[in-house]
Amino acid sequence: QRAVACAIEMQNRLARLNTKLMEDGYPALEMGIGINTGSVIVGNIGSDLRMKYGIVGDTVNQAARIESNSIGGQVLIGESTYRAVQAQVQADPPKTLMMKGMKKPLVFYSVVAIDMDGNAISLDVKASPGPLLEIQIPLHCWIIQDKKLDLIPLTGTSLSLDENQFLIQTGTAIEPLTDVKLNFDFCLEAHCFDDIYAKCIDSEPVRDGHHARLHITSMAEKDRERIKEWVAQASA
Repeated sequence: QRAVACAIEMQNRLARLNTKLMEDGYPALEMGIGINTGSVIVGNIGSDLRMKYGIVGDTVNQAARIESNSIGGQVLIGESTYRAVQAQVQADPPKTLMMKGMKKPLVFYSVVAIDMDGNAISLDVKASPGPLLEIQIPLHCWIIQDKKLDLIPLTGTSLSLDENQFLIQTGTAIEPLTDVKLNFDFCLEAHCFDDIYAKCIDSEPVRDGHHARLHITSMAEKDRERIKEWVAQASA
C-alpha cells in the first residue's frame, strides 16, 4: 500500500514541478513507475575485488519489465502487487504481454487511486486533451525491439496529432506497448523534424491498413513547439 501511495504522490509532485519548470522556460519531465511484489536478494554482492550493494531476483526483473511498458504519468503494478492491495486500489483492467525470456505472460494494472486508512490518494486529474490537428504527413516508423531498431522501416502517414500523441496509419500493424522511432518526411527551409520516439498505446485494423495511437516519449522541443503552433493556428 505504501509503495503504491508513494508512486501516486511522486507523479502528482512531478506534475506540480512541471508547472514551475515550464514557467521558467524549461521542458516538462515525464516518468513511468513500475511496482512488483515478491522475494528478492538484497545486500552486498560480489567479492573482495568488486563489491556493490544490489538487489536481484525474478521479482526485480519483472518490476523492470513492468516499468518498461509504462508511459509518462502512469503507475503500473504487477499481478502480485495487485493481489496484495486489491481491496484498496482502483485500477484499469489488466493488460497482458508476452515478453522475451518469460515463460508466461506479464500481467499488470494501471493504478488510478488507492485508499490509505480511509484517505483516498489519487492521481491528479489530467486536463482533457485539446483537439487533435488533422494533418497528413508522410513518415517512416522503425520498431524498437530489445533496444535495437528494425533495419527496414514501416511507411505510413499521420492522421491527427498534438504535441503529446499521434494517430498514424501504416500498412503493417504496430502492436500495443511497442516502442517506435518516427521520422516525418517533412523538411523545408522553415522547419525540419528530428527523430521522434513514442510508445504504441493501441492499434486497430482498418480497410487500408492499420491505425496506431502513439504516446510521445521523446521529441525535440523545437518540434513540439512547431506542432503547438500548428494546432493553435488550426483552432483559431
